[in-house]
Amino acid sequence: MFYGDYYGIGGENPIPSKQAAIDPLLAARYDHAYGDQIDYFDHPNTIGWVRCGVAEIPHSGCAIIIGNGENGEKRMCVGKERAGQTWYDITGNQEQTFTIEEDGCANFTVKGGSVSVWVEQVQDQESDDQKQESQA
Repeated sequence: MFYGDYYGIGGENPIPSKQAAIDPLLAARYDHAYGDQIDYFDHPNTIGWVRCGVAEIPHSGCAIIIGNGENGEKRMCVGKERAGQTWYDITGNQEQTFTIEEDGCANFTVKGGSVSVWVEQVQDQESDDQKQESQA
């Protein structure tokens, strides 16, 4: 990450800060991106990967999906032990939530030309995310 991306750049051709977009990605990396990685690089315009999480960091693990074309979705597995959990997009690019199925998989979605980072919805975590958004 570069200073100008986070804080913006002044001058004749100013570039605004991307802090509002970067903060959720930093939070996802710090709080969730742990454990083994499983790649889903099976489509030319929609790719994804899962970080499985680790037992010593509660609620760690995430599913990332990136699309550079139309809206997309990808079936990815986050682990059978997560069946029944509700997940949401920490970036705020997707408003819906969904429940991980019995087989530990779900159809993760992304808007075209965007990224979504899906994590387990935990009441305290959701409140912290909302606090960060209101401070931005």
